[in-house]
Amino acid sequence: MSEIVSTLEAALRHQSPNVPPAPPSSPPPSPPPHSHGSHAPTPPSLSRVQPGYGGFNPEAIRLVHPDRATNCEIMLRKIGVPLHDIINAILALDSSGVIVDQVDDLIEICPTKDELELLKSYTGNKKMLGECEQFFFECAKIPRIVQKLHVFAFTTTFSSRVNNVRETLNIIKDATKEIRESTKLVAIMHTIHKMGNILNAGTDQGSAEGFKLHSLEKLVDTRATNQKITLLHYLCKVVAEQTPELLDFDKELIHLHAASMTHITSLQLDVLAIRKSYMEVQHELHASEIDGGVYAQFCKALKRFLDSAGPQLPPLTSFFNEVAESAHSLVVYFAEDSNRCTWEQVVSYLVRFIAMFKKAHNQNKQWAEGGSSY
Repeated sequence: MSEIVSTLEAALRHQSPNVPPAPPSSPPPSPPPHSHGSHAPTPPSLSRVQPGYGGFNPEAIRLVHPDRATNCEIMLRKIGVPLHDIINAILALDSSGVIVDQVDDLIEICPTKDELELLKSYTGNKKMLGECEQFFFECAKIPRIVQKLHVFAFTTTFSSRVNNVRETLNIIKDATKEIRESTKLVAIMHTIHKMGNILNAGTDQGSAEGFKLHSLEKLVDTRATNQKITLLHYLCKVVAEQTPELLDFDKELIHLHAASMTHITSLQLDVLAIRKSYMEVQHELHASEIDGGVYAQFCKALKRFLDSAGPQLPPLTSFFNEVAESAHSLVVYFAEDSNRCTWEQVVSYLVRFIAMFKKAHNQNKQWAEGGSSY
């Protein structure tokens, strides 16, 4: 390592310090034992509810499987709002008295097609049925209740979902811009490039035009004989002595860490999901217009939502495409193969390099304070 340091010091001592740019929430209860679209468990014949569950009528008649009924009734108590009040809020698209979690819970316990068919076969006194069965009968009165619940949840969360996507896209946009415009990062990369060519002098890699970003992590692999000092430590030493103004290069990348927590593919799926849900609202509007009656109010509320939300979708899609293209160009900026390297990988390499650089620089300072030297 002493020979490497001597070679680097001799070469770098004659280099100009003016470096030219180089490209370098508590968990919800367990869901019912079956979901919508699947076959309900084969129900037992009409039976009385076993006593022992507080608040339940022990003489009530069960039509559905006891486990399903119990889960449903537990969820109804968790929701704590009468179905009638929730439906009124949904038809008015009024979220002031109903939260989305309650709607999601209702979606989970709404009757399946098989259970609705089972209800049709019952001709007895409905007041003698269990709470779950009576809830199912109330649901059966509302055309496409599950679709209406989904529509309500979407209209309630639409603005926050769109804002979240926009905020995340802005983080990616800002981080990408900062990386491309950081002169200090370019200078650090150029120093690494020179060191690599010096160490590889006389070999095929001694006159490389650049290096791949994954090579940054190899700076900690080249060590001195004492296994303590790495090439990264020496890089920090050179920067601290020759161009100390570069030591805080990460301050030009203030959005980098936040950007490393994002994924462009996930954002694309979010945008597509929003557009799909918007179309589902359109379909429910057309279906509800046929229902007529009390659903006229619901249709008016849906039309107001669609008129307000619709114009926001094209700009959101355009913004995503703009940011995605910018992110792709960053991969090309570092001369990486866009078929093999993603924007997320580029950002991840830089985040890890910054962490390693800071750690090595701090170790250098500690060793210097302790009187240690290379």
